[in-house]
Amino acid sequence: MIIRGTIRSTETWTGTAEALDPSDARAELEQRVPEGFQLARVTTLHAKIGEPYKLEAEARSTLTRELEAEGADYAAARAAFDAQIPEGWIPLMVSTSE
Repeated sequence: MIIRGTIRSTETWTGTAEALDPSDARAELEQRVPEGFQLARVTTLHAKIGEPYKLEAEARSTLTRELEAEGADYAAARAAFDAQIPEGWIPLMVSTSE
């Protein structure tokens, strides 16, 4: 049995920004997200009338790789597939073929 799959890096980027208007702080964060990353969440850390809003953003890596492994049965093929996944990566999709 053959297992093919896609794995993704779990690397993240975190940044903060402050502005009197929260949409300005968000726009700044969106511009600062590194290439190869996608914005995953934005959280308000501080919001008081008359004070700057402070936002925090987290972005996840979009880096992916394809893997393939073979084994006598599903369990053996999956074990071989999982053994190839480096630390800091997770499987996104796995498919099998005889």
